[in-house]
Amino acid sequence: MFELPNSERRMPDAAWISDDRLAGFDVNDEGIWEICPDFIVEVRSVSDQLHDQQANMKMWVSQDALLAWLVDPYEEAVWVYRPEQEPELLEHPESLTATEIADDLTIDFSRIWPRHDPEPETS
Repeated sequence: MFELPNSERRMPDAAWISDDRLAGFDVNDEGIWEICPDFIVEVRSVSDQLHDQQANMKMWVSQDALLAWLVDPYEEAVWVYRPEQEPELLEHPESLTATEIADDLTIDFSRIWPRHDPEPETS
């Protein structure tokens, strides 16, 4: 769990913090990191409303996250959030690289999206 600069406490589905930033922080007595991660990933679940999740992603980048991905398995899409930019919708990406934080951090989404069999040919 993270306590953000606005004092909200949040727990993303996945988070990453650079070693440089992490070196200056400790976990408090409650086991909470008092820092906003550089990169977070949230995966939309069946009970999540998309507009609520999108508002959460905007909040993360407003609190110092450099990059935030909202993965929507129902639409097979990823919303990419960056500070001071409009969100970017990527439909059915095969993979994404988090270049803002690490050139070698790539997520292979082809293993996440359902496989669609090609339509059979008709004669």
